[in-house]
Amino acid sequence: INVALAKSDILSISVTKLTHELKGREVGIIVGKGGVTINKIVKDHDVAIDLNESGKFSVLEVVGNIYNVEQALAQVKDILHRNEETETIIVTSPIVRIKFLANSALLIKKMQSEVQAECGTNVFISFEKIAKDELRSAITSNLIVKAPRHSGLKANEIVQTNIDKYEAKITQVTVSVDILPFLIGKGGTAVNQIRKNNPSADIEIDKSSGEIQIMADDHDTLNSVIADIEKIISQNQVSTVKVESHMRGNIFGPSGKEMRDKLINGLGVHIGSSNSDELIVLRGTIEKIKKASEILEDYIASNYTSEFKILPEDEGFLFQGGSDSRWKQIKK
Repeated sequence: INVALAKSDILSISVTKLTHELKGREVGIIVGKGGVTINKIVKDHDVAIDLNESGKFSVLEVVGNIYNVEQALAQVKDILHRNEETETIIVTSPIVRIKFLANSALLIKKMQSEVQAECGTNVFISFEKIAKDELRSAITSNLIVKAPRHSGLKANEIVQTNIDKYEAKITQVTVSVDILPFLIGKGGTAVNQIRKNNPSADIEIDKSSGEIQIMADDHDTLNSVIADIEKIISQNQVSTVKVESHMRGNIFGPSGKEMRDKLINGLGVHIGSSNSDELIVLRGTIEKIKKASEILEDYIASNYTSEFKILPEDEGFLFQGGSDSRWKQIKK
């Protein structure tokens, strides 16, 4: 053995130790399942690797020939970069959010399983938190997709495709905000009845704008929902009849009971007051409120009364004289 040559070769070997900090999930990424990733780095680059905990992070020590160590660390950084968690926001309609979160977020779970099977890695999908009282008035909702960088694009494509399928099923109908109380009903009874009639459809109403979003799987269901909405609208058309303010007591008092019964029980028309003292509001179908207007106007004409203001200085002139007073003569 040429001892001198061997000694020269040994001295020419430059052994280097370089370190890299790993935080949180980075340790698991580099170690890999059962150590498969870190062992492959050791084998590929002929280096020794040690992992030491140091407070809030771990220190990866790579020892070996300078070239091999640098190549090994480059691979470590590449693995970390490819597995770095990315976050993408996909904008959806509020009704899509409600659909995906229904039944304990069943659709979210199914989509997440599909994405993970296609990408071969863990992917986290969730909707951005939003207060319940703000959800109904929200214009959009954000779906968050968290995935490793190497599979982020594919994960986003799968999620977007799933969302687009449901967005395509949405039809928007706009009605007057004045009709919404009747469309919703007391405690939601009216809109819930529409939902009951069409169990496969999703219906959401924006009370501030009168916009109704309908998500239906087929045209028959969509048409059925729209027909139910139009029926409620047609049954709650509004008309007003002008009266003198002093006649309101006559209309809504005991003397007007028979007339009101004709409208309410006979025609199914609601009669009520407005903010104006000179307007009576009638609500029902166009045909019925037209007939109700005629009945009300006939009643007003047949029971019309006038009011006169009598000044104190005129009372003697009108009321003196007993049965022969001017007031008695006027009444005759």
